[in-house]
Amino acid sequence: GEYTIEIADKVGKSTQTIVYGKKPTVKAVHVTRIGDEQKYLLAVANTGAEQLNVRIFDGSDNLVHTEVRNIEGNFGLVYNLASVSGTPRFEVVDGTGSVHVIK
Repeated sequence: GEYTIEIADKVGKSTQTIVYGKKPTVKAVHVTRIGDEQKYLLAVANTGAEQLNVRIFDGSDNLVHTEVRNIEGNFGLVYNLASVSGTPRFEVVDGTGSVHVIK
């Protein structure tokens, strides 16, 4: 949030505005299909520690997988989605609440 700090004494007063919040560490989220198989690589470019909420939906927008991962730095994981129908959609929410949707 944005905060205004005021300091006052006999000599006068001073006011300063400060913006405080968690700086996002997730720089980019990318999903790529591996060859002709139903395997997908989720890659996250990240600095520092971060908590990710990963949700995967099938082609009909049914939730087929959800997980929370605590990561440190860059992260990558291959998901085998052979049993998922249609084109999957990935939603990755980082600790600041930013939502990354990849289809």
